[in-house]
Amino acid sequence: MKIRYRMFLIAMMTIGIAFGLSSCIDEDMSKCGKDYKIRYNLVLNTQINTIIDMDLNLITEQEIAERLKQALSKVFTDHAHDNDLSFFVGEDLFHHEANKMGTNSVSYTIYLPRNNYKNLSLANTGSADNVQITGANTCKTLALQQEQKDTINSHNIGLFSSRFTINENDFEHDLYTTLYMANCAAVVVIDQSKVQPTRLWGFVEGMATQFQVNDSLYTSTRNTLVRANRLNEGMTTYSIPSHDALYTVSFPSTQSEWRYHVITQINGKYTETIFTMNEPLKAGKLKIIKTRLKEDGSLSTSNTAVGVSVKLDWKPGGSHDIDI
Repeated sequence: MKIRYRMFLIAMMTIGIAFGLSSCIDEDMSKCGKDYKIRYNLVLNTQINTIIDMDLNLITEQEIAERLKQALSKVFTDHAHDNDLSFFVGEDLFHHEANKMGTNSVSYTIYLPRNNYKNLSLANTGSADNVQITGANTCKTLALQQEQKDTINSHNIGLFSSRFTINENDFEHDLYTTLYMANCAAVVVIDQSKVQPTRLWGFVEGMATQFQVNDSLYTSTRNTLVRANRLNEGMTTYSIPSHDALYTVSFPSTQSEWRYHVITQINGKYTETIFTMNEPLKAGKLKIIKTRLKEDGSLSTSNTAVGVSVKLDWKPGGSHDIDI
């Protein structure tokens, strides 16, 4: 009887161990990795040329309109040179990879353990001259940040981002996410038919200095000036959009106010015209301000939504470079 009892106990222990191993294997299999196939598509605001045609519709404006379209196409393009992909579990970074892209749509097969993920993706950051990724270790702090300087150049390329949640239930499905433009443009078009300036340059202030990707929030830590690019009868700036109206910065502001400064030199005298906009300039958008150069060097505009102030005896110097 004792022998039979011992054999019975051994048999039950063997069955128990086998069952335990089977349970462990099943449990481990449920958490095994998987090849997630994810397609990333860039979407661009295709109304830029339409806005230019509507705002610059006079025969005398067609030349500057065409030059403007050509200049804007370098930034307002859905072609991405590179992308940066971050996958977070909870708040923390779990997986990161950077790839060449070379198109506006691409699919990647990414091996990840089965889990719930937040995917924050960026495009063209590797090709941007004065914007970098910061806070990449957690999803709440991941941001695009402009150079921490008083004055910077305009962006040289369109920046794109997306937020995407991967649920554990998506284990068997191909996934898709769309990246949208994260920067913007402002243009001043100047009618110089009556007066020709000796020199002309400008800059924008009041834009945000960083874009928090997870929250899609534009914030400011300093008042950075963004230099304008000269375009014969006009000037263009490309930057992160204006900051959120409710965000308090070190230079307190209760409005999403931003300003376009234009400095002219005529007959040895400098004049600064400041155009003030209270309407935010949002991501992927273009703002065109049509102006006319007057004999005293100031600029006027017929746009009643734009505030205008003039300094007739402006002195060169300050925090920006007048030789732009």
